[in-house]
Amino acid sequence: MKMIEEFYQELVQDVARKVKQSLIKEFQQNPREDKRLNVDEAAEYTGISRKLIYRMCKEGDIPHIRLGAKDSQKPRIIFRTSTLDNWMREQEILNYMKSEKVQ
Repeated sequence: MKMIEEFYQELVQDVARKVKQSLIKEFQQNPREDKRLNVDEAAEYTGISRKLIYRMCKEGDIPHIRLGAKDSQKPRIIFRTSTLDNWMREQEILNYMKSEKVQ
């Protein structure tokens, strides 16, 4: 009976290893889609007003991509959700650190 249990455990471990390798390979070949947002969508996504989003872009306080000619009066501004997520995490940490210094 012990041999059957050992065989079963080895089989389960082997299958788990193969599934893990397969998932890693698939993820590396097809990374999760990173959605791109315009200013309105970014404002809704972050909970920040459009006006503040534009100001933060102008001052370089929020990560964004400017599309259009260098001197364009109306460049298109887009944001990647993964970048915004990372930025919001950084802001959260910075705000926490500031509050810890105050105490």
